[in-house]
Amino acid sequence: MKLAVVGLDSAYWPMAFADAARKVGAELVLACDLWRRKAEVTSQIGMTPEAYCERYKVRLVHSLDAVAADAQACFVCTRNTRMTKVVVDLLGRGKPVYVAKPVAVNTGDMAAILKALKDSGLVCAAGQTARSSYVIRTACRLIREGHVGEVLSVRVAHQHGCFARWNKNWWYTDPKEGDAFDWLGWYAIDGVLALTGSRIKRITGAARRHLANFDDMPDLIRGTAVLEDGRIATMEIHFTVGNWKVGWAEIEVVGTKGVLRSIGPRNDIVLLCDGGPKTFPLDKGEEPLPLEVRSWLNAIGGRGAPVFSLKQAAHIVHTACAWKKAARQATWVNVGNA
Repeated sequence: MKLAVVGLDSAYWPMAFADAARKVGAELVLACDLWRRKAEVTSQIGMTPEAYCERYKVRLVHSLDAVAADAQACFVCTRNTRMTKVVVDLLGRGKPVYVAKPVAVNTGDMAAILKALKDSGLVCAAGQTARSSYVIRTACRLIREGHVGEVLSVRVAHQHGCFARWNKNWWYTDPKEGDAFDWLGWYAIDGVLALTGSRIKRITGAARRHLANFDDMPDLIRGTAVLEDGRIATMEIHFTVGNWKVGWAEIEVVGTKGVLRSIGPRNDIVLLCDGGPKTFPLDKGEEPLPLEVRSWLNAIGGRGAPVFSLKQAAHIVHTACAWKKAARQATWVNVGNA
């Protein structure tokens, strides 16, 4: 299957998607810069569109017409405010997409994507997810095997990057493109969904800017959520750290048989139970993003389902929007249905 990377104006995803395609043996043939200026692309990925194409041995195109002519499926990773138009256009042309998280930063854009998805009937995916991370994958296996008993409550803390040291030229610093509720809340919310198997019904929270030097951009966020089945979950986003060795995801799963926790740079998992603490190694296996890309491609070919579909992603978008509103208004907010 011939693949294209659509959007080179994103700080991380153009390289991540191309590398993942290589690792799963997919045929990456095109990169589309969506007619963005070279200076804009370079400010995001640190190289010109031509240099990117040379690195990955793909052909540079500028328009979605050119993409549609030669690619069979697409990675989409442009600015959040440009994402919806691109995704809807590609779906209308019959191209399955894998869309970089957070897919959308408002519920209106997400609704437009879902309508185009329904009309197309295509197999599409979104991510990278938290559920594909080594720590969440391992914790879910331990839950399935009954190590913690019935899951009563969970806590998910996510950290990556340091807002205070971000490149000010990145579009992520533009408030119109969302904030940590959207980009990093994606991982905390998905961690809760994966560990509990339940969606979020309502949420409250608080956020502050401590170290980051961008106006109105919170770098510490906390939230409490009530799930649809009545259980309680807490979520944390830490965007303030420097070079501390903090785990990508730190979790706590409280069950009827014990408490499962992960902490530290390797996300070591420990079960605290009546028989004393037990340590479990992480299930490594395939790397998270290649795992998701492979499952998406297999699903397009009629073999299974993607790890996380665009339809599933809509619940995260709705939850992130509700979380942000709750923090700003200091109240509880119901999570709307996608």
